[in-house]
Amino acid sequence: MNKAQDFDTFLQQTVLKKADEHYKRAMEHLIQNKQQVIDEYVAAFQDLCLDIKQKQRLNPAIKVSYIQYSLLFSHVLLKKAPYRLEAFDGDYYLGNVISEANYNPTWLFEPLHAFYEEIQREAKKYILRVNPIEVERIFLIELKKYEEIVKFLAKEAIETLVDTEEYQSLPYGEEVQFRIGEFRGTTDILFIKNARNDELWRYVCGLFSNQAR
Repeated sequence: MNKAQDFDTFLQQTVLKKADEHYKRAMEHLIQNKQQVIDEYVAAFQDLCLDIKQKQRLNPAIKVSYIQYSLLFSHVLLKKAPYRLEAFDGDYYLGNVISEANYNPTWLFEPLHAFYEEIQREAKKYILRVNPIEVERIFLIELKKYEEIVKFLAKEAIETLVDTEEYQSLPYGEEVQFRIGEFRGTTDILFIKNARNDELWRYVCGLFSNQAR
């Protein structure tokens, strides 16, 4: 076989099989432990808010305009907490980071790292045919699928997050944008906290509460 054929065999017989196996493991955990996973996600936000309160005691003028969950690719490769949760002032990236906390969903990234270790080990059987850079590239492509799981989780967690005391007492000016994405890169808006949206949320919660009686 030539290099291209060996690489294709590696992809078909090892990468695709192992990728599917470990991704299913992560998804099964999410499905079976959904509320626990949501609570862990929200707990990172609560840790951030606790630090914001401490900073506010020193500077009562602090106002949060952005809260962002950011994926750090370098942390993923080093097996550190992959997400950094940050609170920014009104100038966003050009302004000040008011506070930060970590979010480490080990239930999600342990299967991903197990996948990486297995394909690294299997790649050694293809001497001079599959190199470490190609294996790392495969890992980073697979990482995108796991990143989408966190984005899905972030949307599912909104109801729990906005119901926390920390959310209600968050110091802000006109609004706070909650965002998720890559560290200092592209991000998506999850939702916006402002007086109108908070009032609408209280109204909706009231409707559901009355229906439950």
